[in-house]
Amino acid sequence: MELNKKRMQAWKRFKYFDRVPVGFCLEPRYFTPVFGIDYKDIFKDAQTQYHWLLQCAKYRIENIPEDMFCQSPTITISAYFDNVPNSIAFGARIVWKDNEPPQACPTIGTIEEMEALDVPAADAGLWSRMIDWT
Repeated sequence: MELNKKRMQAWKRFKYFDRVPVGFCLEPRYFTPVFGIDYKDIFKDAQTQYHWLLQCAKYRIENIPEDMFCQSPTITISAYFDNVPNSIAFGARIVWKDNEPPQACPTIGTIEEMEALDVPAADAGLWSRMIDWT
């Protein structure tokens, strides 16, 4: 962890300590086969999500040699809704599947539809759930 921390501190100064830090963009969906769960299960409720996000973090620390995740003894986990919170905030329809990331479906096809768009409040819908779960 100390080497990882030094790598990341050097990286912030556009330097390197002993090598360039390595970090992987591993989202929770990559770990669902490891744990034998459907991807959709991660979004059941806040407690279930935090359980699985902690399991993902533990698996990463124990099995994946990377610098970005373990630089200190502190693990940070926060509410996770893949790539759709911004889309849903502006009225997109979200399609949730068992073992695929949620998809934002286009809802605007014309200028008139864009002008008629009623943007939900910042604390409505999925944003509200994110606020509640955090």
